[in-house]
Amino acid sequence: MPRSDQQPTVPPVSEGAPAPDPSGVAYRRGTDLDGRLQTPSPGIAAITGHAPGDGVGHLGTSFTSIVHPDDRRRLREGVTVAVRAGRAYEVAYRLRAEDGGDRWVLDRGREASDGSLEGVLLDLTSPLEEPLLSVLRRRREGEERFRQIAEHIDDVFWIGSPTGPERTYVSPAYRVIWGREPRRLRRDPSAWLAAVHPDDRDRVEDVVRRRAARGYEIQYRILHPDDTLRWIWDRAFPVLNPEGGVARVVGVAEDVTQRRKLEAQLRAAHRMEAVGRLAGGIAHDFNNLLTVIRGQSDLLLMDLVPDDPMVEEVEVVRDAADRAATLTRQLLAFSREQVLRPRVVDLVDVVRTMEQLLRRLLGEHIRIETDFEDSLPPVRVDPAQLEQVIMNLAVNARDAMPDGGELAISARRERITPAVAGGRTELPVGTEVVRLDVRDDGHGMDEAVRARIFEPFFTTKRATGGTGLGLAMAYGIVKQSGGTIHVESALGRGTTFELRFPPAWGERPEEPTDDPLPPPKGRVTGTILVVEDDPAVRRVADRTLQREGWDVRLAADAEQGLALLDEEGGRISVLLTDLVLPGMSGRDLIDRARERHPVVRCIAMSGYAEGSPERRIDLPPEVVFLPKPFTMEGLQRALDASADFGARHRRLPPEAV
Repeated sequence: MPRSDQQPTVPPVSEGAPAPDPSGVAYRRGTDLDGRLQTPSPGIAAITGHAPGDGVGHLGTSFTSIVHPDDRRRLREGVTVAVRAGRAYEVAYRLRAEDGGDRWVLDRGREASDGSLEGVLLDLTSPLEEPLLSVLRRRREGEERFRQIAEHIDDVFWIGSPTGPERTYVSPAYRVIWGREPRRLRRDPSAWLAAVHPDDRDRVEDVVRRRAARGYEIQYRILHPDDTLRWIWDRAFPVLNPEGGVARVVGVAEDVTQRRKLEAQLRAAHRMEAVGRLAGGIAHDFNNLLTVIRGQSDLLLMDLVPDDPMVEEVEVVRDAADRAATLTRQLLAFSREQVLRPRVVDLVDVVRTMEQLLRRLLGEHIRIETDFEDSLPPVRVDPAQLEQVIMNLAVNARDAMPDGGELAISARRERITPAVAGGRTELPVGTEVVRLDVRDDGHGMDEAVRARIFEPFFTTKRATGGTGLGLAMAYGIVKQSGGTIHVESALGRGTTFELRFPPAWGERPEEPTDDPLPPPKGRVTGTILVVEDDPAVRRVADRTLQREGWDVRLAADAEQGLALLDEEGGRISVLLTDLVLPGMSGRDLIDRARERHPVVRCIAMSGYAEGSPERRIDLPPEVVFLPKPFTMEGLQRALDASADFGARHRRLPPEAV
């Protein structure tokens, strides 16, 4: 092997065809590393120990065959990774010479414009080159560690210019997150910027140009080739040269799309919880007002003759109060403070009983398709409320398909995976649920609308005057039933509502057990004590009860009520009390009244919902619950139910009062 009198220098890779070099062998070859070298320079025999016809030149078949077996993988990976990243490669490895010995060579090259590889082989076997070989070995070990880190992390590691947005290197994760090949950056180092969302591009470029030398942290959106929008968290750090200047900028870009989605869902959940608490809080006051309006309307109508022109005007007021009461119940549904009557039901049966009604409701221009998995486990829900949820979703689907389309309702089992738990439901990973999907192929909604779709009073139905409470009510009903509801939608791609319910394992669907409420009997009279802190409600109750023949006693708080009970002795047969009172609560008043006067029948009224954990209004079985606002007929029903005294627990649904 010829020796050089001085340490060889590593020549640069030529821009054109390789040329002979006294300190190395220039070559060209295809990207198939198992192929032969093409047009090697004359020193090939000296540096490799093989003549061109021995497997390294035109007449041979494989240059890799003379590479040491332990180094072939390193050669292949070093060249492949560098070419994919659009940069030059530099790999040190051993060759098996013709005499059986090993020779170290340094292989430097790059991908040419025609797609072939061109490079230079340098002999590192001479003792004069041992220091260089040692340096290269250490460098190779460092590069190997860097490669292992860069290629096995999910984030994009990149190297760029301190003066602009150019990227001279990006790690393989760029292919996954950006959806583009790293080699494109060789031809255009700023190509990564072209993938940035147009609305963010100027901001990103400005930050990069002004702050690259100092480092920065920025979030922006990119457009992935699969048409998805992804959020990137990009951090840059300057690398200084020995003189203290910025030599380059290195950075890490992380896909935070899922994190931002979870953060947005958490913010929305907190906002909706706050709105729900507000809705539940004001519902009591609203219902008191509506009780007065509805009660006074009934009293006025009873005083007017049928042909009085004021009858129609009063009926308008009464109907408006009824509509307002419906809105208030929807608010209570959203805030999860309404009365539910859950029972074990077959979800498929609930949907099938609604099919005919849905077909009439949606019209002939909308097809309804159903797909139900066999042998689904039952769920515990209030079937009437679930029907209301499905009805609301169907109406929204109809409005999203004014020119017709398809509404698909499907049900199946699902086991919650980490991906589903992270973005679609709060149910624990591994939980098996019954999933009900309601999907339409309408115009869909953008991200901004989708983020607010369950908020009370938020509506996009400007022309039809939607109240914005339908989906809020659906949200509350599903949540109160122990389930979750999630929406997937995009403009032009329709909308899918995903409802998930815990199965009622080991239980069988049950039929309703409560008998229908009897019609009001009327003329069940006696002495009644009304405890109500709102003077207007107290006055309406007083007038209504007196009109029905009751002897009425009035109290503004629980202390007055107890005093009257003790004073009147056994003459008071019924206690009608609001549950929210100043001082002692109505619930405590009922407990004390029943202790002192066991025969007193008790009716609890409230603008809140029965069983609300915040209001602590769970009641004994013998106490009738009367939700506000109530009508004269509803009040009479409550009195009749209280007369049916004993262990039976009677409840009056809102629609009955």
